[in-house]
Amino acid sequence: MTERTLGGRYQILERIGGGGMAIVYRGMDVLLRRPVAIKTLRSEYALDMDFVRRFKREAQAAASLSHPSVVNIYDVGQDEEIHYIVMEYVDGKTLKQVIEERAPLPVDEAVEIARQICEALAHAHEHHIIHRDVKPHNILISKAGRVKVTDFGIARAMSTNTITHNSSTVLGSVHYFSPEQARGALADAKSDVYSLGIVLYEMLTGKLPFSGETPISVALKHLQESFIEPRILAPRIPQSVENIVLRALMKDPRERYQSVRAMADDLERALLLPDVPKFISTAQSFDDSPSIQIPIIASDAFVPHNTSDEAVEQLEEPPRSLKRKILTTLAWIFGFGALVVLAAVAAIYIVVTYLRVPTVQMPNVVGMPYMQARSELITHGFDAGKIHEVLDSKSTSKVAQGDVESQSPATGMVQATQDITLTVKSGSAQMTMPPLVGYSESEAEQRLNDMGVPSGNISIQSVPSSSVPSNQVISTTPASGASIATNSSQQITLVVSSGTQSAAVPNVQGQSVSNASSMLKSDGFAVGQVTNTPSSTVPSGQVISQSPLPGQQAVAGSAVNLTVSSGEPAGSTLVTANVNVSLPPGTALPATVKIVVTDVLGTRTAVDTSQSTAQASYAVQVTTTPSHPAQIDVYENGQLIGNDEVNGNQVTANGGAGPAQNNPAPPNPGKGKNN
Repeated sequence: MTERTLGGRYQILERIGGGGMAIVYRGMDVLLRRPVAIKTLRSEYALDMDFVRRFKREAQAAASLSHPSVVNIYDVGQDEEIHYIVMEYVDGKTLKQVIEERAPLPVDEAVEIARQICEALAHAHEHHIIHRDVKPHNILISKAGRVKVTDFGIARAMSTNTITHNSSTVLGSVHYFSPEQARGALADAKSDVYSLGIVLYEMLTGKLPFSGETPISVALKHLQESFIEPRILAPRIPQSVENIVLRALMKDPRERYQSVRAMADDLERALLLPDVPKFISTAQSFDDSPSIQIPIIASDAFVPHNTSDEAVEQLEEPPRSLKRKILTTLAWIFGFGALVVLAAVAAIYIVVTYLRVPTVQMPNVVGMPYMQARSELITHGFDAGKIHEVLDSKSTSKVAQGDVESQSPATGMVQATQDITLTVKSGSAQMTMPPLVGYSESEAEQRLNDMGVPSGNISIQSVPSSSVPSNQVISTTPASGASIATNSSQQITLVVSSGTQSAAVPNVQGQSVSNASSMLKSDGFAVGQVTNTPSSTVPSGQVISQSPLPGQQAVAGSAVNLTVSSGEPAGSTLVTANVNVSLPPGTALPATVKIVVTDVLGTRTAVDTSQSTAQASYAVQVTTTPSHPAQIDVYENGQLIGNDEVNGNQVTANGGAGPAQNNPAPPNPGKGKNN
């Protein structure tokens, strides 16, 4: 199956998981070049077309969800016999793996995980999607610590098949079933509350509240038995947190939290107010109502033994006076009943006419500033005293600070006297900037998105680099390890390599070092090695030469080495030597004469001319020191014909050139300092 490409777009790379219903692969969207998770149905499900249709319908409904704590569904499709769903790839572990590795979890960690699950479920419920299969296996924890809930709507597609297809799958899900699911009744939002309560119980204690050898035995325990309270297994659990578990696991749905939003509110307060009275329910379980037994009386119990036919006749036909009494009693009963019915009708009329609470349309105020949202609700007829503000200092919402991020109840017709809760963003969840150097641009952006950072808050800066491959992150601002606020206005910059580029090296010869550095940097180059050397021709501090040479093409961002004048050599003597050049007999005139000087300042051509006479004299300046004499070489038509050595005032002639006449200048008055 690996290396196969589904739909001509989704390449399967490796298998990363699987269950009774499907197999999950890590893959690559070859069109957008982003990692994805690909879930394919097992072959036995693919043959059930009714199941496949409902599976696709529910998967497409789940694809409408968009929340930082919900695994995004990108695509649903079929490639030949393979039905598949393409989802967001989360680099991390399932909550079940985390529980198996280190349960019981710290209380604050378990509470925070449960709170994020509540946010995901609340988003789904507001879109009329019930999860129906909340369990640690369907909850992913990314490496950045973000909770991601997956398989929305899939449980509904499984509901008619789960009990019969695969016993191991049933056992994995039935531990988290609500009692109404175990009875085969319709699951709703309060069923998800019950399942989340079991997940929280397992995180806090490391154990499941109900277990058994078969799915049926576990389901019966959900219906009939009590569980061991969490604080008995783990006394460290605060009473406020145990109360949340006890209320979520009520067998009667009416006694549970009526919404996951309400459960999330208690989770927010639980660690702030840990010492509270224990939760005790006074309600009777919805399956424990007493039955009234009607005794069965035998028919012959009304007829005495040895009774004559006449006596039996008398029993069968009561006397007339008795009949009148019976009729009179029945008349009173019917008359009283009629009065009761009339009174009830009148009461209902009064209640409906005079005591009826009006219903009004609940507007959508999410995204509005709190005071504007409050005014909007009052304008629609809601009681100002019933509007409550809840501050969320660890918001993962994308709304601006001070705006409403959620409302309860949601939009629709509600009673005008109903309590309304507006959750207002007062701060953003603080997270640590992850190390992204070496990631590709898309991988780095995806990881930040997984943490809740909006794409609009991520900017890309491309710079050339000869050491970092193209499209890889070179650095980030803020740096790795810094604290960042997700879903706020904080900007994050990714510096990404654009690869190797070449440019012409500017000419910086004759410039000061500071000017040369500015010119190089403005053209995208760096200053490399700087070598100081004496020079009697270039002022101190100016560039004598550079490497690469001016105009030469070099890799953008590479270093340019500079040779800088340190001034005249210390203790140097500037000598003007008159070099007499006598051309060999028979030399064709004119001849090319070149005089090359090598002294403490380096090697250079002092004379390069055309000589039209057999003899000529040239004045050449050389700089000498006591330890470094100067060398004068004379060339005729490219051939060396003689050389002179100048050492102080002494000139030694060699070869065909005439001896140089030395006219010494006074020693450098700076004694080694350059002028």
